[in-house]
Amino acid sequence: MHNSVQSVLPTLKAAGTTCRFVRHSRIDRLDKVVNTLAACHRRVWYLADGVYSMHGDVAPLAALRELQARHERLSLYIDDAHGVSWAGKHGRGTVLGDGAPAQRTVMVASLAKAFSAGGAVMVFPSAETARLVRTCGSTMIFSGPLQPALLGAAIASARVHLSPEINERQRKLMERIGLFNDLAVARGLPLGSAAATPIRFVRTGDNDTTYQIVSELMNDGFYVNSAVFPAVSASQGGLRIALTVHQTLDDIRALIDAIAKRL
Repeated sequence: MHNSVQSVLPTLKAAGTTCRFVRHSRIDRLDKVVNTLAACHRRVWYLADGVYSMHGDVAPLAALRELQARHERLSLYIDDAHGVSWAGKHGRGTVLGDGAPAQRTVMVASLAKAFSAGGAVMVFPSAETARLVRTCGSTMIFSGPLQPALLGAAIASARVHLSPEINERQRKLMERIGLFNDLAVARGLPLGSAAATPIRFVRTGDNDTTYQIVSELMNDGFYVNSAVFPAVSASQGGLRIALTVHQTLDDIRALIDAIAKRL
């Protein structure tokens, strides 16, 4: 779970909320935790990412929906910041996809990533829930307006998302994601996830090795993120790569070659 989602936990605990951690995408463990908490609480919320920010794997949404069907007290809060724009109809993301918002599910997402603007979007299962958050949510109460430049960028981006151009951009990006994954497998690169998302992660191991490879790639003209502890588990570092439509297919081939040479 991204740090921005975890950061609310101390506030919740201070207010008397019972908080439990569940290991990454372990539906079996989540099922047991929900069973235990639902016996003594009217509401149980599960907080997660739609697309996990390090390895780029997608939340097990189908399994979560099935779990909701069995547990009437379970609600979902999913941060789809890394899923909007490149996925779903009109770029609605991995959580909303092409359908209507699901029951007992709140979807939030930053508009500062693939949407290329600022601010955020929040989708609620009912008008009453939206009213409650707007009226009582501390972040809403103490936030300020967006700068005019960001509003202009958001309007321009929204026009792209509502036009056929978004479909072509999504197609081009998926072509690059598919090429990266295929070449990585062919060259034996240890991917953090085989998911078809723009966030790609190549495992490198300890911090020193990761920093060395990132530095050498930079000297060759390839700029990637060094993902090391505490962003990931200790000694489980890697190269975090964000694919975009601005990279050519040849760029991706050359990057894979450069990484494979060093691994």
